[in-house]
Amino acid sequence: MDMAVDDDNEFKLLCTCACPIMYYYWRYIHKEPCMNSIQSGNMWLMELLQGNESRCYTMFRMDKDVFFRLCNDLETNYGLRGSRRMSVIEILGIFLHILGHGVGNRLVQERFQHSGETVSRYFGQVLDVVCRMAMDIIKPQDSDFRDIPEEILTDSRYMPHFKKKWKILKTMPNFSFDKQVKIVIATMALHNYIKRHAQRDRHFEESKNYQNEGTEEEMDEESQETNGPGSQEIEVLRNQITASLMGD
Repeated sequence: MDMAVDDDNEFKLLCTCACPIMYYYWRYIHKEPCMNSIQSGNMWLMELLQGNESRCYTMFRMDKDVFFRLCNDLETNYGLRGSRRMSVIEILGIFLHILGHGVGNRLVQERFQHSGETVSRYFGQVLDVVCRMAMDIIKPQDSDFRDIPEEILTDSRYMPHFKKKWKILKTMPNFSFDKQVKIVIATMALHNYIKRHAQRDRHFEESKNYQNEGTEEEMDEESQETNGPGSQEIEVLRNQITASLMGD
């Protein structure tokens, strides 16, 4: 009888010790791989860059020659660096994909097969690098914009075209205000870079073909946004962007 009780107590003690060990093993040691797709982000990117020109433009808002040139300029002149696991090409691809399509971190994780922390970290790094480039290619010579042609200042096609190209501007993530300002500046810098080096700007060509009705609808929407409850916040954002561009 005593031996049976002792065996029972020993079994309970064994279970008491084994349960935490098993929990620890399944929770921290035996982890099922998550980002293990056969097609890595780099493989997908190489497929795009070696494929039809339109695929690269659709995903990254620029032709292949402009993409490679931008990659080289950011690395050579502005300090963009890759790592053992990610090339500069893939890092830039992630950044452009986010700006061009306004996709969230989770979708980028799945597409490029990297963790959310990795995606966020490299997005921030490229954002800072592109903003450094912005100081060289979009800083106006005249702070009063007196040398800007009137047809450009009053061109109602510009903002619809700009937002259409960089979808993140339509669905800005819940970043800090300073980061949102950087994103706007980065898209402006990329726009200027593409205009300088691309043989054609497909989105702006489409803007030229807008029907008057469509243009008026866009203008009405812009007017409603400007006069809406968020107009003060928009004005603050504009002022901060201007200050950033005019700063040293």
